[in-house]
Amino acid sequence: MRFIDNPDMSFLEHLEELRNVLFRVGGCLLLLFPVAAYFSQDMIDLLVLYCCPPGFELKYFSPMEPLWVQLKIALLAAIVTGMPYIAWQIWRFIAPGLYERERLLIRRVAAISWLMFILGAVFCLSFILPLMMKFSLELQTKYVQPVIGLESFISMTGLLMLGFGVMFQFPILIYVLIHSGIVEITTVRKKRPYIIVLVLILAAVLTPPDIVSQIMLAVPSYLMFEISLLIASISCRRKNRCDETAGDNVAPSPIYSAEAVPVEDCGKDDFRPEMIYRSTFGVKRRKICNINTKRHRK
Repeated sequence: MRFIDNPDMSFLEHLEELRNVLFRVGGCLLLLFPVAAYFSQDMIDLLVLYCCPPGFELKYFSPMEPLWVQLKIALLAAIVTGMPYIAWQIWRFIAPGLYERERLLIRRVAAISWLMFILGAVFCLSFILPLMMKFSLELQTKYVQPVIGLESFISMTGLLMLGFGVMFQFPILIYVLIHSGIVEITTVRKKRPYIIVLVLILAAVLTPPDIVSQIMLAVPSYLMFEISLLIASISCRRKNRCDETAGDNVAPSPIYSAEAVPVEDCGKDDFRPEMIYRSTFGVKRRKICNINTKRHRK
């Protein structure tokens, strides 16, 4: 992969490169949008056929409503289809400003995050939306008949897919916070009541204003939170086991040592802001690792 890695670029040159990235992303969407618009009506038909009971029909209440809905679906389909190229362009622009370890971490997290978002959207279309439509149609009576509009149905579907895609990022966030040492796993376990409240609030924000969709989003999200805690605990035990076996045999690096380095032994580059930040961060991380190792041995 070719990065935009020129340390001599000025601020205006970086802005110019950012403009080129935006032009490439816009060109990608312009190429994919007509193709997606051509198949937009087929997407609506498949969505109704799969997610709704047999014989169900959608209504529209304004002359141009079907056209606007098709354009929305086409734009969404173009963004989803072109996301790999869009992500590659963004990554190509920001990667030169990162260390190699940060690049590796972001690559892994970004790939897993994208897969989890797709998994959440597919889970919504496969299980949640059909159950919700079936439940909604069972509420009809002799004097109360459903008249569901096309735009409201598509908007509800989009909100549910977005909500499930975002909430499926929750395990990744918990795992990264615990694995990086920012938050201890015991602290997260003690804060379970607060996590439940947070999940319910996010489910209420990311779903339509009805209790059924909120519960359908909150329950899987909390189950995935528990699964992420289990995975993080296994990873922490393995990490502590490796630290116990290899920690005593490895000499500490000077930049991560808690001991101060004499000023006369420091070069001019050691007083740059990024070097001072890395040195301070290394001292803090070493103290945290020592505390965690002592707690595990106790």
